[in-house]
Amino acid sequence: MNVFVCRTIFQAYYADIIIKRKELSDIIFIYLADGFSERERSVLSCLSVTCHIVDGASQFSRLWSQLKTLLFLRKKIKKYNGKKNIYFASIDDLFIQTILSCFHFDGIYTFDDGTANYVDKSIFYVPEVMPKTIKLKYRLMGNRIKDIQEVKSIIDIHFSSNHLPNILEETEYLPLIDVNAWNSGNFEWRPLINIYLCPHFDEVYCEADIVRQNFLSMLSAQDIVIPHPRDKFLWKENEHYTLLGDVLAEKKISELLIQGYRVNLFGIANSTQYHFIDVDLVKNNVLVLGKLKEKYCNAIQKQIDLFKILAKLE
Repeated sequence: MNVFVCRTIFQAYYADIIIKRKELSDIIFIYLADGFSERERSVLSCLSVTCHIVDGASQFSRLWSQLKTLLFLRKKIKKYNGKKNIYFASIDDLFIQTILSCFHFDGIYTFDDGTANYVDKSIFYVPEVMPKTIKLKYRLMGNRIKDIQEVKSIIDIHFSSNHLPNILEETEYLPLIDVNAWNSGNFEWRPLINIYLCPHFDEVYCEADIVRQNFLSMLSAQDIVIPHPRDKFLWKENEHYTLLGDVLAEKKISELLIQGYRVNLFGIANSTQYHFIDVDLVKNNVLVLGKLKEKYCNAIQKQIDLFKILAKLE
């Protein structure tokens, strides 16, 4: 039995890659939603497995959904006589830590989520201080894990989409696509397409509306715009750009490479850019759009500075 627990659409996409590449079977796939969106529904519908959704419009309904999931797992695990493995990405998630506490797994595997895996001082290296009420909730549900370091100590292997230093030394390289196929030969004949990965403007910028408008004014009709997964802004189709609102950026980029394109990728050192840092057919560009909010300024700047060094950007 192989239990997968995911919190984002990229995690679900990468988990599906692991399932296919490793030819895993007997899958239980749990998706921890936060107000199940159309983009999530679209991406999950393309997976090779069926998802068990954990969601809730209120704290009570979410708790009820989580408790039902624990009971569901208990029944499945109790009946299964073979080896039981678990795969997940969010090592800081208290519900995932509760699952680890409540059940015995023969193999514990993690995989990349995003920039938190590579950027020093992120939440995967310096744990956030959780409210006591939240910690108590999961303690009562069975969580006995003290901190992120304890999670790291029980992981057998971590799967990474690139060769960057990661949360664990025992890391296995598992790229999103066959990198060797795209890094050999001269591909200048391929048409070039621009993809802009939108940051969460309202979350990270001081004057979000102005920054967003300035960003949109720099686009051309040939550009593809992919909004941030958590962005609630009502993006509209426009003659000045092509909007792809319900797709996963990593999936779209992989499809374009297979179709014969080169990709000019723009972002603020988004996690998607890190996932394709080893692919020569993807040229990364870092956007400087406006003043960042104090809460995110240092973290995002470190994220950008590291990416520029790794991607050998000026």
